[in-house]
Amino acid sequence: NERPEWMRTTADWLRKELDSVAVMLASKAGGKALLTAALSKDLVKRGLSASEWIESAAKVLGGKGGGKASLAQGGGPSPENISVALKQAYKDIKARLSEST
Repeated sequence: NERPEWMRTTADWLRKELDSVAVMLASKAGGKALLTAALSKDLVKRGLSASEWIESAAKVLGGKGGGKASLAQGGGPSPENISVALKQAYKDIKARLSEST
């Protein structure tokens, strides 16, 4: 399955090309949910971590995730919860951004 690699490449490109960005991509493949998160350098310097961010979203999917502060991947066996996981991810990153200013 090429989807995880495509998601990682896309998220990494966005992280490098845009000035200040937090991106989380989600997809369903093989009956599982896949997540990829990326943060631009400035957000990592402010103390944010894509690895921590993806871990909380992956828990909603019944799974786990990890990686580096700038780029992380995860997922879980509950693709029906992707929209819930993305809503949780949005709340989490919004809170972390307000805490880090």
